[in-house]
Amino acid sequence: MADPDISGTTLTAREKDRILQLATQGRTSNLREVLQSLAETKGRTVGQLILEARDGLGLGITHRAAETNKHAVIEMICEDLGFPPGTRLAVLNDQGPAGRTAASIAAETNSDAVLRALILGGASMLITDFFHSLPIHRAAMYQNTLAMNVLLALAGPANVGINVQTASGQTALHLALSRGDTMRAGYLIRCGANVELQTAAGDTALHLSIPLWTQDNDDRAFNAMMHAYFMRIIDAPGSGPNGKANLRIPNNGGRSAGDIALETGQLKAFNLIRAFGG
Repeated sequence: MADPDISGTTLTAREKDRILQLATQGRTSNLREVLQSLAETKGRTVGQLILEARDGLGLGITHRAAETNKHAVIEMICEDLGFPPGTRLAVLNDQGPAGRTAASIAAETNSDAVLRALILGGASMLITDFFHSLPIHRAAMYQNTLAMNVLLALAGPANVGINVQTASGQTALHLALSRGDTMRAGYLIRCGANVELQTAAGDTALHLSIPLWTQDNDDRAFNAMMHAYFMRIIDAPGSGPNGKANLRIPNNGGRSAGDIALETGQLKAFNLIRAFGG
């Protein structure tokens, strides 16, 4: 059995708890003082101490800040501690439990201010967790408009992996549609989401959209909204005629979206798809 570390250079459990408590509370002045004092007494750098300070679940300072929307903590790391770029990015991109970064957690908790601070600080939005999910996937999965807006508007579609697929082949667009969320799905398409990408089951965005335009709903506003949404898919760039979306892509069962619409009696969707060659 290895001897315990008695050098005094590592953080004690109490010191870790104190650092994490201050981060969770967003008390940046106190947090800065504690970190700088400990770095001096232990002969360590502040960056090393930040990466070492974790709770029993493996969550560090940035993860706690993301959970509680304490953007001031992220801003302190980016601006007030004088880190060289490499150290700052190591801290901002630190992966906690299940490989999740602060950006991943912030996207799930809709902590838009934390995401903004992370992006402006240079944090990567393209680090996948153990499920091959990105922050944009989390924002879509949890229908978090604020987080999605910050990711797409501030970082940009390419820098958030708008068309990256998870382990199950799902893009952010697929995940939004799996929640019945045509509003955010439409926004993703406007931002360049590829409507022809297929999940592990072979479903495109159009396949997943068929059940959402319910045949028995006679509300005019709803039907107008769904018509406009389907037209957004139909007019999206793709491998079909005139460079638009291919409406005849089969899923793993060999059925196109039009086939499914007809089989399930979703005639509004079927008639529109057929009118455009699907």
